[in-house]
Amino acid sequence: MRHHEIIIIGAGISGLSAASTLAAQGRDVLVLEKSRGVSGRAATRRWSETRVDHGAQFFTARSASFKTQVESWEAQGVCFPWATGLHSWSNGLLHSPSGDHHIRYACVDGMNSLGKSMASGINVLTEYEVQNVQPKGHGWEISSANGEEILAHTLIVTTPVVQALKWITESLEPKVLEALQSVRYGPSICVVIRCEMAAPEWQGIQISPPHTLSWIADDTSRRRFDPPVRTIVMHGSAQFSAEWQDRNLEKAADAMLHAAEEIVGGQALGFSDRMVHRWRYALVTQGIPDHVFIASSLDPPVYFCGDAFAGAKVEGAWLSGQAVAAAISQQPSGRQDAQAILLPRSFSELS
Repeated sequence: MRHHEIIIIGAGISGLSAASTLAAQGRDVLVLEKSRGVSGRAATRRWSETRVDHGAQFFTARSASFKTQVESWEAQGVCFPWATGLHSWSNGLLHSPSGDHHIRYACVDGMNSLGKSMASGINVLTEYEVQNVQPKGHGWEISSANGEEILAHTLIVTTPVVQALKWITESLEPKVLEALQSVRYGPSICVVIRCEMAAPEWQGIQISPPHTLSWIADDTSRRRFDPPVRTIVMHGSAQFSAEWQDRNLEKAADAMLHAAEEIVGGQALGFSDRMVHRWRYALVTQGIPDHVFIASSLDPPVYFCGDAFAGAKVEGAWLSGQAVAAAISQQPSGRQDAQAILLPRSFSELS
């Protein structure tokens, strides 16, 4: 059986944030990821010859520590300032950006460049679908769907909480379990189309409820070239996505494209190809905002982190991973003392 000091389940932003910091300190870290690639919902898909961001669309940097990280990514060419302010749609009208001048960052080669950058040099095992997690001696035994078993002393779980609780519920203290069970998620349906249109006046449009859509973006504006055929990304609103998550996705796409007519005009329907994707746990509708992570007081310890704790954004996920790495770094390699059930680390302390 393979053994590692620290195992992290999930190669999204929070998991890789923690992994890159701990690995840089010389810790023996293994990241397990069920998908073929890394970066979680900061996702990019190859669609024919095009890269498309069909998950997280951009990110901002508000805290000092994340601004430093973003500056590093920008210097490496991983990300760039994409937009300052965004168009909005409300009351049947398209409004120009005003009032909000926060820089929105994007990645020329796709949002998964963030995960790829952090995963460089990290031991990541992809296509590993966790089936069960249980304490074993002074460690945790993780088994996969195909029966492969791995043992770790310290466990960090970064997947959506609802998924984590399918594996690990019986081992947790009641207070930890109650806190985790309070987290709620909502789905998001994404439609991507190719259409022949000139570069629009907008890069992204945030759409106020009630509406079928919550977001439309010119994905092409994030790429290295400006072809006549543009790639447009649309996200369904929280209510629409919840209503349609278990129904026919192609019919959902029809409804979303029809709704887009109102906002971007008939050009949106002149598409040559389309793609539909459903994110079942895309939106954190109820998180745990007063803690950047949760740790059990078990021996062996287990930590839960991600965007459900420090804010449902790229920055929040990154900060949550950093907080866990900081807590573990305070302990000698190969040994972890029992932690308080809810560690008193606030978001503001990390800013």
